[in-house]
Amino acid sequence: MQVFNIPIDEEQKETTIHGSFDFPLAVYDSVMSRNVLGYINWHWHEELQFCLVTLGTIDFFVGHRQFHLNTGEAIFVNSGCLHMARPGSRPDSSYICVDAGPRLLSGFPGSIFEKKYVLPYIREAGFESVLFKGN
Repeated sequence: MQVFNIPIDEEQKETTIHGSFDFPLAVYDSVMSRNVLGYINWHWHEELQFCLVTLGTIDFFVGHRQFHLNTGEAIFVNSGCLHMARPGSRPDSSYICVDAGPRLLSGFPGSIFEKKYVLPYIREAGFESVLFKGN
């Protein structure tokens, strides 16, 4: 699914519902030139995000850091982190984006998975992103 314009509120939080309550996960195919702005503007959301560049190059910005990704490279963006994406070498550069609600990993509020394996990482200051290069 292609999103042409990401709706955000006054705090720059994306208001899109990713997936459903029953299964909080959504997959998007983002062709940058099809976006209203030609890029993905600054926003944040509670979902964990994994983006894989499928064509061209994409410049991802997460917080104060910039990452230049080529085809086949990926980035993980943690929950609550302000980020944006711009095409690099060509306007039709694209990527596949998987947005997963933390609840998908934790099962239910208060579970051992949430307490031990999800919350400590999504609340970790300084753990905004992970880059996956070809090597």
